[in-house]
Amino acid sequence: LQIIDGKAKVPGSTLVALHVRRGDVLKEHFVEVGYTFPNMSFFHDSIRYFVDKYPNVKVIVCCEDHDWCESNLTSMPAEMYFSQNKDPYVDLAIMSMSQHVIMTTGTFGWWGAWLANGKTIYYSDWPRYNSTLSKGFLQEDFFPPHWIPMT
Repeated sequence: LQIIDGKAKVPGSTLVALHVRRGDVLKEHFVEVGYTFPNMSFFHDSIRYFVDKYPNVKVIVCCEDHDWCESNLTSMPAEMYFSQNKDPYVDLAIMSMSQHVIMTTGTFGWWGAWLANGKTIYYSDWPRYNSTLSKGFLQEDFFPPHWIPMT
């Protein structure tokens, strides 16, 4: 791994960070107000997008639910690495230095993607349609137009 022009690079590879926010968004209160979590096809399809577009994709998973990620994301169509640290600042640094980002929901993943300034795929079924959280929320105000929505 090398740092070149502020980006983490593995020679001959494309580095994609995957931010998975899972823990709190599955709690009853968050689900009731409109938080959502993607199904497995979102992860597979978003990783496949980068695999089809770039050479030798390596995905670094940054998350707070390490057990779930390691149990569910190992059979994706790219080489997967799992951040083992418990410090969110390190995960944010990893995301910001990646070439591209895949994010589920929330502002933490959003900032990682913004700072990376590469291609970003985001989970577009957040917040749940017609929920309390969605009232007054405009996706076009939150997600830059060049980011790629995926369900």
